[in-house]
Amino acid sequence: MVKINFVGNSISTKEIKYLPLPKSAKKFNIKYWELKIFLSAVLSLIIGILLFLNKRYLQNGGIFPFNRYYIIVGCFLGVLLLIVHEILHILFYPNGASGIIGLEGVSFFAVSESPISRNKFIISALFPSFLLGIFPLIISMFIPIWMVKVNTLLWSIGVVGLTTS
Repeated sequence: MVKINFVGNSISTKEIKYLPLPKSAKKFNIKYWELKIFLSAVLSLIIGILLFLNKRYLQNGGIFPFNRYYIIVGCFLGVLLLIVHEILHILFYPNGASGIIGLEGVSFFAVSESPISRNKFIISALFPSFLLGIFPLIISMFIPIWMVKVNTLLWSIGVVGLTTS
């Protein structure tokens, strides 16, 4: 089981001490990562808008398909689920590893002091996006249109979950 430490904003990512990487590990640098993260968030919002337009015009004859109050509630729940999002990242770390969840600026972060394989890292990185973003959006597309509150909550939680990923 991974030991999770919640540190709040008492530690930043710059202060974290990592274990040395194995000799077989290769360092991976992402050029222009800030721009790529921004563009992926914009793409996620576009996907959410397209799914909304699908729900409104193709499934509901042009009538607004959501409850406006529940959009706010769903977005609030989506932001609260950021803690769950970070815990989902850490789930794929090896037993006995120590994971840290903290708050830096306005974003949460999750790190582990133990190295993991490339494939586990990819799964760890994508799992919260799938579970808290893509999965609720897919479910909302198949829920009948008359279930307005459920549709609204799933859609807004999914958009927040996908965008924050």
